[in-house]
Amino acid sequence: MQLFMGRYWVVILLMLSVFRPSARADGKVFAQPIATSVTTPDQRAMLYYSNGVERLVIETSFVGAGTNFAWVVPLPAPPRIEAVATNFFSCLNLAYQPHLIREADPWWLLFLLVGYAVGTGIWAYRRKHLERWFWYNLLIFVLLLLLLPMFATAGLSARSAASTSSINGINVLERQSVGIYNTVTLSGTNGTALLDWLNANGFATPKSALPAITSYAAQGWVFVAATVNREVSAGTSSRPHPLCFTFKTDKAVYPLKLTGVENPQCTIELFVFGPERAEAPGFRVEYCGIPAASQPAAKDEWFQQRELFGAARPGDFKFGNPEVLRLAFPATVTTRLVGTLTAEQMQSDAWISWSPFQPVVPTYHTRSAALGATCNWLTGIWVPGLLLLKIFSPHLQRKPIIRACLIILLLGAACGFIRYHSIKTIEVTYIRGGWFRAVNNVKELNLAIELFTKERTNSAPLTEDSFLSEFQKGDDYVRVKNAFTSQPLRCEPTPGNITLQASKITNGLDVFWYDIHGAPHKLASFPAK
Repeated sequence: MQLFMGRYWVVILLMLSVFRPSARADGKVFAQPIATSVTTPDQRAMLYYSNGVERLVIETSFVGAGTNFAWVVPLPAPPRIEAVATNFFSCLNLAYQPHLIREADPWWLLFLLVGYAVGTGIWAYRRKHLERWFWYNLLIFVLLLLLLPMFATAGLSARSAASTSSINGINVLERQSVGIYNTVTLSGTNGTALLDWLNANGFATPKSALPAITSYAAQGWVFVAATVNREVSAGTSSRPHPLCFTFKTDKAVYPLKLTGVENPQCTIELFVFGPERAEAPGFRVEYCGIPAASQPAAKDEWFQQRELFGAARPGDFKFGNPEVLRLAFPATVTTRLVGTLTAEQMQSDAWISWSPFQPVVPTYHTRSAALGATCNWLTGIWVPGLLLLKIFSPHLQRKPIIRACLIILLLGAACGFIRYHSIKTIEVTYIRGGWFRAVNNVKELNLAIELFTKERTNSAPLTEDSFLSEFQKGDDYVRVKNAFTSQPLRCEPTPGNITLQASKITNGLDVFWYDIHGAPHKLASFPAK
């Protein structure tokens, strides 16, 4: 039991101070927006409901070889259909940030200190060296005070002409080209006739879908059938741009019956905007909060707004993307529902029910924080167990002491293993410099673009691709990168990147930069020629 002698405890403390879990931070850390979806959903949808009108934005994926794909969406009433940008859900997802524990409190250090003091106290009492024990502990205490700063936690905190016809009892209400989709809205009361019409017109629908189609037809629902052509046949999954359906309904609903046809399991992520907290059978509430619009400020003011450059805070739910604001606002409460549904669960649609508002923000740990929490459990079991063993050691023989020591160590290791794997962890990207680094980066980008507009001699029409290739040719521009990821600048409406949009005033092109919430800010304008 020499483990409880003072010199061994000092060695243990020094070793743990070197190998302790670290967040790799120095007090100037900027935590980037993190992907809050632990698993990639098979379907993502945004549902907005107000005064008997529902707006449903659906993103789906197509898997398998081939170039032609079709999907059918049942709805309670004929909808207005519009295309939505491919980055809609990535911008929407930015506002849902979890409470992130970057570093666990070092309780293991306290356990070791207590274990050291008690263990050496027992040893000194038995050998009648209390005075020596006192001065020895005072020296160790001063040493630990000098080492204490090493244990400090670093942290931070976007309609064609309608035609109606009737074929074999099937009413074709409207045909539209929406983005890359060709859509047909139809209705009918005969499920078999509807199924035959879909298959005859290129919307391959299995016979197993007949019960669901018959059920919807009996309720008077309509069907929106859409086809999309993929340029290259590939076995990988592809996600075309989402579609938005706006229709009248007495109760908010997300249709599931056709999704469950020949689909044993489906993970669905549903962003709901409505009057109260949303709930649905088979879904868990992952987030719930009060949404707010992040409006772009004047150019001479937005550089001073720290919230546009700092990492989104959990519970804020601020949205800046113009398309998100158009389709999801105004809303009182936003709820993110996540569910992995079986085929049996998808035999019924997800009817949304409303309950009193109650905020929900999940908690995740970084890898280092999870290791720190595991160390707390290990020492919380090992130290008391070994101290008890030390107290009763004079009355035990050597072999029982060794067995008891092994049992205590194995018990602590098992509990630590269970604890580590029960903690929800998430990957986080750290960039040194803080929010002011992002501000300086954007200021450099602004000056570089203004200089580029003055020095550009190429008279060819400017496009996003040609802009980046010309803009980054010079040595002065290569260093300008995405302020939030430190990756090369891209032309897309996502945080830290830019887009070129036609100006209605000058007939030229305007350059917009996107802040942490996805809101656009104008940097410069290019003339028409």
